[in-house]
Parts: sequence; C-alpha cells; structure tokens
Amino acid sequence: MSGSILENVIKKAKDTSQEEFDSLCSTIDELIVNPEKAAECCGLIRQLFLTLQASEVGAEPRIPSSLVSSILQYASSSQRQKTSGV
Repeated sequence: MSGSILENVIKKAKDTSQEEFDSLCSTIDELIVNPEKAAECCGLIRQLFLTLQASEVGAEPRIPSSLVSSILQYASSSQRQKTSGV
C-alpha cells in the first residue's frame, strides 16, 4: 500500500465522529450473526480496529456494550461448535 493511500486511510479513521463510529458498530452488530455476511463483517471489524488505533489517546470512541456482548456470544458459540465437532 503506498504511503499516501495509507495516510488517507489513517486520516479518515482519525476523523471518524462518534456518530459514524456508532453506526459502524451497529452494522457490525447486525452482521455478526449472519454467516453469509462474514466477509463484510470482517472488513468492518478491521475498519473498527483501525479507527480505534488511529484515535487520540484519551479520545477513543466508545464501543457499545451490545456489540461487545454480540462479539463474545459469537466467539463463545464458535468455540463450542469447534469443540463439539459440529
């Protein structure tokens, strides 16, 4: 990835408002339960991670607790499926 493209991506992530961040989180929360949308959801989770990494220390956007719960439930159910051989 060229330097200018990376700089633009980081700038966009830094300029993300809490409202935009909330919308991103809401979309992830909706998609995470749909296996057909896994690729789209992964892309949005990458965007979420980049936005958090690019934010200023002390000014990080707030991740809604509902999204955290959804991610934990998904991870837990995926782990149960792996260990049960499903």
